[in-house]
Formats: sequence, structure tokens, C-alpha cells
Amino acid sequence: MWIWTDSPGSQRWRRSSAIDARPARDQRYAVPFPLLVFILVALLSVLALRCNSHTAQVLAKPQPVLPASLLAPSALPISPELIKEVAETKAKAEQGDPAAQCSLGWVYHYGMGVPRDWTEAVKWWRKAAEQHHAKSQLNLGVMYDNGQGVPKDDAEALRWYRKAAEQNQPVAQHLLGAMHLSGRAGARDEAEAFKWFQQAAAQNHALAQHSLATMYAEGRATPRNDAAAAQWYRKAAEQNHAPAQLSLGVMYDTGRGLKKNDVEAAQWYRKAAEQNLAVAQLNLGIMYDTGQGMAKDPVQAHAWLNLAGASGEESAYDRLVIIEKEITPEQRAAARKLAHELLASMSKAPRSPTTSVPGKPAQ
Repeated sequence: MWIWTDSPGSQRWRRSSAIDARPARDQRYAVPFPLLVFILVALLSVLALRCNSHTAQVLAKPQPVLPASLLAPSALPISPELIKEVAETKAKAEQGDPAAQCSLGWVYHYGMGVPRDWTEAVKWWRKAAEQHHAKSQLNLGVMYDNGQGVPKDDAEALRWYRKAAEQNQPVAQHLLGAMHLSGRAGARDEAEAFKWFQQAAAQNHALAQHSLATMYAEGRATPRNDAAAAQWYRKAAEQNHAPAQLSLGVMYDTGRGLKKNDVEAAQWYRKAAEQNLAVAQLNLGIMYDTGQGMAKDPVQAHAWLNLAGASGEESAYDRLVIIEKEITPEQRAAARKLAHELLASMSKAPRSPTTSVPGKPAQ
């Protein structure tokens, strides 16, 4: 039986199991009752772990409603070319060019040849936004959303997101939908969120595609449609969006919206796991441990479960305890070496588009 548990940041499918175990009838070798209970409970726990094909599966939720903070190096190396370019951009901005004003906002926000100054960034983005420059409207909304250079103000963030969204800016459309979904735009409005997610997803915005897929999977503002959910998860997953890769793996693993395919499930879990997504690492480790969708490999299982545990999936350690008892010292050493190599490769890999931030400076 699959059991759905839904707690923030820990939504998962768990498979329950029960084992019929009876004490021996020969009373000549009777075990004290408390000790017998302890032994049976321990045995049931270990066997249940080994019988489960998965201890945790997740349809990954859309990423945080709040956009990521616009963090960047406090300053870039100053060169004569940079000083000249900033001066030319500022001259154009002062003449009222909205694209230059948008770029100058980024100059101050990043500290590109000038001291970082979020208040000055807001000033120039506001000038461009008031000329209907969509990227600047988006950026101004994010500054109000994060309280950078201006007091945090959800109403102002919503207002500027809407202006940009109405100009078909996909990041703004996704953020606007997220505000409606969370209730930060007033009353929670799933239909309005669904509408904006659809518009952004149609422009190939990975986060919106993931959010839209989740609404189809959960039947929110639309009848539940697993096939449509799988379709949109795939579109986001193909853009290297790790939570969507995990969710697509779960769809293949459970046969929701797609024909069950363990090989495909393992491939998508691996893509997400290689981006250091803990639940994907857990699921991949379990598949290596059980030989589901791939050849059984205790070294790979140990390495991925070790990484999952280090990333916060404590249930991974339950399986590691069992595997540790079954492998040789040489295999254990190889697994730990592999885990270090995997972690090092992850630190160099491109990051998944898991948060929404304003676009790059306009040129």
C-alpha cells in the first residue's frame, strides 16, 4: 500500500509492509516476554526496509514562492573599459533611454565599477519601469518582494509583477502566479495562479512548467490529469530543472501518467541526484541496492545513500546500516571514495534553474 505524507518540504510516497512472525511454541526454550517483543520489533523493522522497493518518493513541489535574493559579487574588477562603458550607459540613462536605465540599475545592483547601491538600482529601474520597460518592472517587483533598496511591500511587488506579466514577461508571470497560489496577493486564488503559470510555461519557463505540472498532478484549479502533469514535468526536466527531473522519475517509477518504466525512472533520478537533490539521491541509492531498473551495485548504493543522508535525508542512513553489514571493507572504501568524487563533480556542474530571478541586464 502506498501512503502519502504531506508535510512542508517532505512530501513523499511511502510503501508500508507487514510480516507475519510468530514465536516458537516450544516453551522449554521460552524467551522472557519483554526481550521477545524487542527482538520481534527489531526484526520487523529490518525486514520492512529490505522488502520496500522505495522508502521515499516525491512529486517535487514548486520552488519557493519568494524569488531568490539578487546576490552577486559586491564589485567587479575595475578596468578602463568598464569605466568607459558605465559612463556611456549612464549618459544614455540620463537622456531617458529605458534600456540603458535598466542596465544602469544592474550596474549599481552588482557594483560594476561603482559601489554597490540597491537604492540607486531601484531608482533607475523605477525610471525605466515607468516607461513600461518589462524587465525593469520585473526587477522593481523583486526589490519590493525582497525588501532590497526599498521597504518590503507585497502589494507593490504584486503591482509591478502584474505590469511586467501583462507585457508577457515569463518570469514575472510565474512570480505573479506564485503570489496568487500562496495567498500573498490577497485571497488565495488557484485559478489565477494556474492562468499565469500556463502563460509562462508556454514561453518555455522551466519553473512555471514545473508549477503547472504540479497543479495538474494535484488537481488544483483543474481536474487531476497525470498525463498532462508528466508532459509538463518532462518539458521542465529537459531544461535541467532538478525537481522536475525527480518528479518525472516518480511518474515513471509509479506508473502515474506514464507506463511504468524502472530504467527511465532511474535515469531521471540520476539527473536530479547529480544536482545534489537529496530525495533523488535516496531513490537512486535504493534502486542500486535493490537492482530496480539497473544492475545491483552495493558500492553505488552506498555512495548515493551516503550523499542523500549528508543532504538531509536521514532515512538514507537506515539502509546504509544494512548495506554496511553486507559489503567488504574494500567495497566500503570504494563507496566512500566514489561519494567524494560525486560531490566534487556536483560542485562544478551547472546549477538547476530552481529559483526565479530577474533577467540579465539589457544590452
